[in-house]
Formats: sequence, structure tokens, C-alpha cells
Amino acid sequence: MSHIDEGGSESSGLKIKNLGDLSCSRVGFSYPNSTIPSLIEFNASIKPGEKIAIMGRNGSGKTTLIKLLSGLLMPTQGVITFDNLATSEIHPTVFHSKISVVLQETSLFAGTIRDNILMAREGIEESLVKEAMECSGVNTFISRVPGGLDAVLTDRGLSLSAGQRQAISIARALVNDPELLIMDEPSASLDLNAEQTFVQKLSTMLNNKTLITVTHRLPLLELVDRIIVLADGKVALDGPRDQILEQLKAKKS
Repeated sequence: MSHIDEGGSESSGLKIKNLGDLSCSRVGFSYPNSTIPSLIEFNASIKPGEKIAIMGRNGSGKTTLIKLLSGLLMPTQGVITFDNLATSEIHPTVFHSKISVVLQETSLFAGTIRDNILMAREGIEESLVKEAMECSGVNTFISRVPGGLDAVLTDRGLSLSAGQRQAISIARALVNDPELLIMDEPSASLDLNAEQTFVQKLSTMLNNKTLITVTHRLPLLELVDRIIVLADGKVALDGPRDQILEQLKAKKS
């Protein structure tokens, strides 16, 4: 079980010290006004430190699953727990400090680039900011932006390229040193060289962290030791990376 700080209360949620085991039991989700569920009875157990890729065709439920695991959506059936605690039982501030998510749609706000990375989180050391910038690729373009980290994004970053906005989003996710890093196609807007550099640097930041990433890209798959394949909102395959890749290759041939 996770350790619980004294002073955690039911009304505000428990102030756990570690997230612990992630368990999904018969998790399902249907969007309002949709006749077809996006996710149907998803079952999985994920240990701390595991590195997992989620794969599947468009519409298989991958992005919905990412949003459910990160607490952005709540299941319409089943339960997601961390060490037997539902996300609603964990103090929201503590929960969000331990989980970072990178979505496909990057959301920046009017403010400096530094503000967009730090997101008003206090006590983050400058060394972590530099490490997050280096890993995400922010450092490859920040010197060309007038004002650098203090440049104000009045247009929510629309003057930046999709890759630059994605880099800021990744730096934002890494800078608080999360226990669980959840990413949806994080390298989609990177070329092969940039992607390989990102994967190489990310691997050094993943020590003792749990990684769950949606990807079909081979460089990112090098980071994982397990693959879960979704089809029509259900688990089609779940097993060691190399074994699942062999099964997928055999299906294609």
C-alpha cells in the first residue's frame, strides 16, 4: 500500500506518498450522445517503473484510455485505482503532482514560455528546468525566440511551429519529475533525427518512472518493455514488446 501522510482526509482526498500499482478493472467509457462505447471492459495491471506502449488503429480507444488514466476523464463503467485507491480518493494536488500527461492537442496559454513550462508549480529547481528543456528539444529553438524563456506568448503559441509547441508541452510534463508519465504520440511532429535524440535523452529521465505512451514509432518503442494493443475499444494483445511486435508482423504477412 502507498504511505499516507497524516492529515489526509476523506473530504479533500488522501495525501499519498507514492502512486503504487495502477489497476484498471472493467474500465469502459462512452462519450455523451455516442451510441458506440470508446472503451469496453479494459483490464490491466501496471507496476511502478513499467514502460508500456499502447497501440491500435485510429478509433480503437487509445486517446480515450490516455485521458482516463491521467484523470482527465472519469470512467462510465469500471474503476481505475492506484494501490486500491480510486483517483477520486487521492488529494487532487498530490495526484496531479505525481502524474504528467502529454496530449496530441498542445494547449499553451498567454504568458511567458517559462510560465507555460512551470504552470505555477513552485519549488522546481532550475537544473530540472534545464534537463526538461534539453530532453524535450526546447533548447534547440529557444535561443532564436526573442526574449527566450521570458518571451510572452500573446497568441497562445500559434506563432510557434507544431513541433515547438509540442516541445514546450513535453518540457511541462517532465519538469515536475513525475512518477507516472503518460504521452499520446509525443514524437508525431518530430523528424527521425530529432525523435532519436528525444528518445535517447528521455531514457535517462525515466529511471524509476512509469511510462505509458501511445505510439507506433520504432524509436519510442525501444523505450518500452510491454505493449498493449487495442481494437474496437478492447484489449486485443498484451505482452512483452518483442513478442507482440512479432505477432503484429505475422498478422500483416
